[in-house]
Amino acid sequence: MDGATMLPIAPPMLIAPDCCRLMARCDAWPNIGGRRPIDTVPPATPTRYGGAFFGQFPGRLHHLLRADLVWIARLQGQYGPGGGIAGSPHLTPTAAAPGAARLQTDDRITAWAVALRASELTAPLT
Repeated sequence: MDGATMLPIAPPMLIAPDCCRLMARCDAWPNIGGRRPIDTVPPATPTRYGGAFFGQFPGRLHHLLRADLVWIARLQGQYGPGGGIAGSPHLTPTAAAPGAARLQTDDRITAWAVALRASELTAPLT
């Protein structure tokens, strides 16, 4: 080359542990104080077909739970829930919103974020 500075192949890490902690708080916010998204909708809404891939409202909440479980498992070097995306609506034993599992997952994500060190954010995500 002509002596020009080469750009690195990958940009430097632009995220800090505090950003991860903020994202964990934002993820848990709808569930703080026991007020879950399912509790804020009229009684007929959760069982009404919504036309989306996961159909009824509880199916969508299960899908969001699955996404969080997959990501936290990856971040902790573990395996996520089995069953694939199609199994999302059946992630918990009942069709009701996955309240206890949601709160446990929020706690797991928060604990990971609190313990996170900046050096961990430069490691490859596998």
